[in-house]
Amino acid sequence: MLLSVFVFAMLARFTGIGIVTPGFAGWFLYPLLVPFLAMFPLMILGGQLTLAVSVIYLLSFPIAKRVPSHSAWNAKAAQDLKTKGRVSIGASGSR
Repeated sequence: MLLSVFVFAMLARFTGIGIVTPGFAGWFLYPLLVPFLAMFPLMILGGQLTLAVSVIYLLSFPIAKRVPSHSAWNAKAAQDLKTKGRVSIGASGSR
């Protein structure tokens, strides 16, 4: 069960990265994480709650992805991704 909690926390982190990463890279994580979000919470939450979590993820990710897309930071990040090939998210960077 501890392993499931760890994996679920990592999935939450990658979901957050997918939301704030501009362009295709962020949208690429959306379908990539669906099978993992459908399987690992099953060990912790059970079938019905896992289905609810999966549906919430499928509906809320596109909505949450649109919120930072209108910010000045996202415009700068998209430009950095095109020119430098990396984006700085907080204190860390993504290549």
